[in-house]
Amino acid sequence: MKKRVVARISGSVQGVGFRDIVADYAYQDGITGTVENIDEGDVRIIAEGEEEALKRFITRIGDTRDRYVHVHEIAATWGAATGESPYFRIIHGDLASESFERMGIGITILKNISGKQDQMIGKQDQMIGKQDQMIELQKTMLDSGNRTRAEIQGFREDFRTMMNREFSTMKEELQEIKAALRKAGIMG
Repeated sequence: MKKRVVARISGSVQGVGFRDIVADYAYQDGITGTVENIDEGDVRIIAEGEEEALKRFITRIGDTRDRYVHVHEIAATWGAATGESPYFRIIHGDLASESFERMGIGITILKNISGKQDQMIGKQDQMIGKQDQMIELQKTMLDSGNRTRAEIQGFREDFRTMMNREFSTMKEELQEIKAALRKAGIMG
């Protein structure tokens, strides 16, 4: 059964894009009606739709979690639907005040974007610092590897020289043994 609810929303609900959020909820829930800023910083919603959809709509409005929007109170009056609005729309104030409100929202959002960029730059600086540490560690490991390779090459040269001397000595001693065996007539 179609119902009508007239709700006054108090809190931080003007100049923060709240009416757009409400219009989006109305579209999602199949609600018709209006939303407008009223005196004392409140917002008035006149909404019609199926009772369950309206209850869900009002609950979603109360549960809105946004960086700028803070709903403190919803005063709702329920009644029978009148069918006066075929769709949901935002009632805007005069062009100048609406423009200034939107600029204020834009400035707030830009400030937040700037703050987020500063945080991202800080995190990038930390990452660059860690990358620099890794590069230094890699250089240290490369230097250590180069020293180890040089040590191994030096060892191989020393070992080759020593083995060549030993083989030369053994060759000379073998020739002396052969000569002694020939002289003794043991070897031909």
